[in-house]
Amino acid sequence: YKQILEGWGDFLREAPKDSPGAPHTGPHVIDVARKRIYKKYRRIVKDGNAILENTQDELLHRLRIQCKELRYLLEFFSSLFPPKKTSGLIDQLKKLQDNLGDFNDFCVQEEYLLKVADELAVTDLPGKKTLVAIGSLVGTLDRKRQASKGKFSKIFQAFASSENSATFRELFSEK
Repeated sequence: YKQILEGWGDFLREAPKDSPGAPHTGPHVIDVARKRIYKKYRRIVKDGNAILENTQDELLHRLRIQCKELRYLLEFFSSLFPPKKTSGLIDQLKKLQDNLGDFNDFCVQEEYLLKVADELAVTDLPGKKTLVAIGSLVGTLDRKRQASKGKFSKIFQAFASSENSATFRELFSEK
């Protein structure tokens, strides 16, 4: 274990060799990070703009997953970029993720309650009362889901703003 740690330390401290066959050749981490982050950002903006025209539930769910992936990339590689700028982008992304997460939670809860309602035996009075209560909850969740969906446009447009776009381009587009 000690030898492995010492060897690892030596490996990290060793300067990369410039010969073409050296094991340290290839793209630099910062270049790979830039490319992946910028590609993911552009995809989110493209998909988000399409959603503004056609706000389907499934498209919002897919966008939520893409935003999660972008956030992982930004946070993992944040030490390679100016902290103030990246933290500002992450804050904007968090707002978008919160909106999309709320929307998804309302969808999942509504779906679950509808499944429970389908499985209920409503031959007795308690079953009928439970079904009415579930219907009321589903209605409330649907209103909240629609409100969350309605907020998407404003939150997304703030994330995809020309200011954020310029910062993403400055930090992550290929130099």
